Order: sequence, then C-alpha cells, then structure tokens
Amino acid sequence: MKFGLFYQIQVPKPWDEQSEARRIWEALDQIAFAEEMGYDSVWFSEHHFRPVWSHNSAPDLTLAAVTQRTSRIRMGIGVVLAPIHHPLHTAARMATLDILSKGRVDVGLGRTGYPYQLTPYGTTLEDTRGMWEEFAQVLPRIWTEEEVSHDGEFFHIPPRNGGPDRVAGTLELYQKSLNGAHGPTINSQNALMTAGFCHEDAKVAKSRGTELISWYLDQQRERARLVWRGVDPASVPPDYQGYYERDMRLAAGPHEGDPTPSEVVDRGANFCVGTPDDCIRFVENYEAMGIEQIFCLSAIGPATNEETMNTLRMFGKHVIPHFKAKEKAA
Repeated sequence: MKFGLFYQIQVPKPWDEQSEARRIWEALDQIAFAEEMGYDSVWFSEHHFRPVWSHNSAPDLTLAAVTQRTSRIRMGIGVVLAPIHHPLHTAARMATLDILSKGRVDVGLGRTGYPYQLTPYGTTLEDTRGMWEEFAQVLPRIWTEEEVSHDGEFFHIPPRNGGPDRVAGTLELYQKSLNGAHGPTINSQNALMTAGFCHEDAKVAKSRGTELISWYLDQQRERARLVWRGVDPASVPPDYQGYYERDMRLAAGPHEGDPTPSEVVDRGANFCVGTPDDCIRFVENYEAMGIEQIFCLSAIGPATNEETMNTLRMFGKHVIPHFKAKEKAA
C-alpha cells in the first residue's frame, strides 16, 4: 500500500488579498513535511474557472516549486486536460518538470467531465474524446522520437526534433525494462482518491471531520450547479450523458433520504476520516478490494494549515508505519 496527497488548492470564502497565495505556500510546506512523514506521492488536479473548489490552473508551476523542496516524493498531475492544450506544450513542460525533479514525475491525461472549463478555450464536448486519444498517441512520441511529425484530425505537427535527450533516454531504459518483465500488465495499479482528516482525539475527529465533509459535499453540489450552466440538455453528447445526469441529480440535492454528513462519516466508507485506527481500517477495507494506492485530499477547504499538518503527522506516525510493517511481515 502506498500513500499520496491530492491537491485541489481549495480556497473557501471570505477571501482577503492573500487567501489564494497563502493556500499555495501552505501546500508547499505540507508537501515537504509529508515527504518526511513517509508519503510516496503528491498529485495536483488541473481546473479552470472553479473558484473556492479548486484554484489549481497551473499545477506544473506549483510542482516545479515542490521539486526544489523535496528529494524523494513522486509528483503527478491528475490530469492534464488534453482538449485545452497542445501536446508540444505539454511535452516541453512535463519534460522540464521531470528534469527539475530528477525523474520523479507522473503525467495523467484526461478530457474533463463537463463543458464549463472547456468552452472558453474554443473546445466542444463532441471533440474531447478524439482530442484525448490523439493527444495520448502523440505525446510519448514527442519524448522518444528523434524527429516527430503528426497529421491528425485535431493536431498537426510538421517534422521537428523531439524533446530533451534525457527524457528520451529515460524512456528507452524504461521500455527495455518492460520488455524483460513478466506478466500481462506492467505497473498496473489501482488507486483511490478521497478526502481525509485524521486526529488523535476521537471527539475532535468526529466533530471537525463532520464539519469538513459537510463543506466538501456542499461544494460538490455547488460545482454541479456551475459546470453545466447555460448548456442545452439536448446538446449533451451521448458519452457525456452519464456525467450530465449525475451532476443534475447532485445539483438538485440534498434529497430526502440522503445520509447526513455525520452519517457519512460514521459509515467510514467514502472518506478517510477519524482517529489513526479509523483511518487504518478505512485503508484496509479498500486494500482488501485490490486498491494499492490511497491519495488523500487533506487540505480540505476550511481546514487550517495546522489541522492539515496534524493529519499528515498522524499518518506519518501511525497509519503509514502500520502498512510498512505489514509489508515487511508478508
């Protein structure tokens, strides 16, 4: 079992002139401390036009600062929104980030589940699947081929020299390792991302954890109300219908019969909230299902820097060592 952090850079209101900057600087301190506590990775989302929920529109720049404060922890972007970027730009920025981190970068690609952050960039929902597939095909080639060219439906690249030699060399070595490996899949791991709050005092864990999860659930509903604003339901493509229907139900909530935030915390199935023992049980339940990595969003909106640091400390002192000991005993 591996443990990671997940960041949206949530900035709850009311704001002052330093609210956003303060949260980013706190995140840098938290990540450096998390490395000391034994965390394996940190992941940043990419979101645009999502005030309060996520002030994380340039994750690669924030992670560049992380590279200079850490030496071991891996860092990833989950995910680069392919339909609003060009693969050449992404290839150059991720390769540079990988050099700054000395080879610790993981890159995730996605297309987003709603139109709100796409349309300002001139992208339509109908094109996102094709753009994502084409992006995923050409991006590794930019890093590995001495000269790359591409003439696709969405991206056109005349013959040009590829990315930094170091990245190409690293990927060549990685491919050699893959070719010599056994089994049908390589580095296939199942990960869970959830919100997390841990405190040594059970009463504090329950009361404050419930407050934070209540805020988190409210913000998910606010997000759902925002991201489809102005969209004609008849124009939603078939492969986005599931996202649309989910968000419409969420936006209309909470519904009669829905569990309260306190009941959600008590069930212990959706969020990693509680004492260290509670958090250990949460992780073990998912470990039994085949989950191999847990990414916790611990800097939940209203959580203070001190509260987030304490969650990291509880994981570093109790939760992570528990699973390290299990691994050694196996």
